[in-house]
Amino acid sequence: MRLFTVDEANALLPSIKDLLAEFNTLRRQLLRTAQELETLEQQRDRSNILTLARNLRLLRERLGADREATRAALEKITTLGVQVKGLEPALIDFPSRRGGRIVLLCWQEGEPGVGHWHDIEDGFAGRQPL
Repeated sequence: MRLFTVDEANALLPSIKDLLAEFNTLRRQLLRTAQELETLEQQRDRSNILTLARNLRLLRERLGADREATRAALEKITTLGVQVKGLEPALIDFPSRRGGRIVLLCWQEGEPGVGHWHDIEDGFAGRQPL
């Protein structure tokens, strides 16, 4: 497990924000594809199943590809050594050492920088200012 200082966590935020933007773009595409598939599925009946079959197959394949791309984008974030605790808004924890024990530095999307921490067991509800 990688441990971060406050300065290291703050220095990583621009990269995390870029990766979150990529993830959110891919997630929106995934949701659009899922909606398109659902709409087409609702139009399907015995009279048009053969006509819609190709488009349904293509949408299912695209949905699978969109899911994989979204998963891979999220994995890019976690490979940095951080923990993704939420996505709307993004909530990122950075393992750190404080007072001789492991804690989590905490950043929530919209905050200017990492300015809080909490014990591992406490989660977001236990956030305290640095």
